[in-house]
Amino acid sequence: MAMNKLCSFCTLHRIIRDIHREPRNKYNSLNYPHATAEPFAQQIEQLSPTFTFGEQGDSSEFLIFLLDRLVSCLKINEVIVDINSSVQPIQQIFGLNIVSIIECKICFKRSSVDTWESILSLPISSYSNLNESLSAYFSIEELKNGDLYSCSNCGKRVPSNKIFKINKGSSGIFFHLKRFEHDVKLNSTRKINVVMAYPETIILDYYFDETSRQSNKENEDYSVIYKLNSVIVHQCEYVTNGHVFAYVRAPDGYWYKADDELVTPVHLDSVLNHNDAYILCYVKMPQDSIYLSDDEPISSPIHTSSILISSTPTVSYKCFDKACDIYEDVHIQLDENVQDSQVQQQH
Repeated sequence: MAMNKLCSFCTLHRIIRDIHREPRNKYNSLNYPHATAEPFAQQIEQLSPTFTFGEQGDSSEFLIFLLDRLVSCLKINEVIVDINSSVQPIQQIFGLNIVSIIECKICFKRSSVDTWESILSLPISSYSNLNESLSAYFSIEELKNGDLYSCSNCGKRVPSNKIFKINKGSSGIFFHLKRFEHDVKLNSTRKINVVMAYPETIILDYYFDETSRQSNKENEDYSVIYKLNSVIVHQCEYVTNGHVFAYVRAPDGYWYKADDELVTPVHLDSVLNHNDAYILCYVKMPQDSIYLSDDEPISSPIHTSSILISSTPTVSYKCFDKACDIYEDVHIQLDENVQDSQVQQQH
């Protein structure tokens, strides 16, 4: 890629490297300069002409453009993970592979198209929680009247049913809560101020296609269980204005609020069900974090078995995910009151 062109992969790599520089040497960590995304911001128009340096933009649009650009960058650099796979590395890490199925109501012939969705945008105006919104997104839509389907088998336009199903879930998934909608009469965008409840853990098995669900059962694969990892909060009535901050679950298992340059520990209760939650990030639960219990509920749209998830660590500060071994010796000092309270919540 040309030197004057933005490579989002290289840029993010530098930022992440600066954030986690010498993680095992906690005594000298304060001597390093702070990681900054300003060089990235200065080239933001190369990511998309939608954005302008120095002006606030829509965080959901930024995330979509960023993930798409990462896919493009890795294609250009011919990064190959699996020579037999056409799926790009970013698509294996983030997003969902969605199959759109249309079934003719006359001959019952089915046609399907697979697409990778980096972010799933969900309606919230008529729903009170994430499961309701997901159920609506993956519900059957009847195509009729002006939306008739052109069936190649029948040779004419016919009524049909359309439904979305998941056939592959990546390690991390983003849910964009559609809090902003365009008002045609006023020719302006307004915010939907409704409380949208979202759980710490969620099962997506119900939304997978039958083939994937059966395969998961046969292999005793519970990787369709996801745990909340971060929440982007947008506080304002306008999509391109206001204050944005994030709640992040760190490798030590505890939650922190990242508000500009200030990072502070917070209770899980403060994270869940925030009135201005805008983007939710869930990550797959590792197999060794799943255990059988009858005491701890998890969120699912249908009745499930007693497969449950271990919650926030209660004894050790060490990372519970093997992928985060780099942080094993890093001990983050929490305010004693917050720390004790979070530990007590797990018992």
